[in-house]
Amino acid sequence: LEPDNHIFYSNRSAAYLSGGSIDLAIADGFKCVQMNPSFAKGYVRHGAALHEAEKFEEAQQTFEKGLTVAPGDATLANWLDICKKSLQRLLDISTNSMEAEVVDDATKSAAVKKEPD
Repeated sequence: LEPDNHIFYSNRSAAYLSGGSIDLAIADGFKCVQMNPSFAKGYVRHGAALHEAEKFEEAQQTFEKGLTVAPGDATLANWLDICKKSLQRLLDISTNSMEAEVVDDATKSAAVKKEPD
């Protein structure tokens, strides 16, 4: 093993992620990017692990940063698109939940008004 080699951390991040050890995958992905900020796959590993942890905003920032290093990288661009869709779904769920609460509150208010004194 070569603990001073960024590829070691990249590969181990992927292995951790596939094994469900998300926090370790995030840590190794981050370490890979720190060790070699010009290595596009490090951003992929780090961002994918963040995405799996549902840290969508951090993942998006990671993919965007990777695209500044490797502007034409199709994998980073694809992950960025996936991440934006995940954020949009989260926003839609949140909006729908808030709308449901408003409707529920209105229904409760109407029911209270109908109750006899």
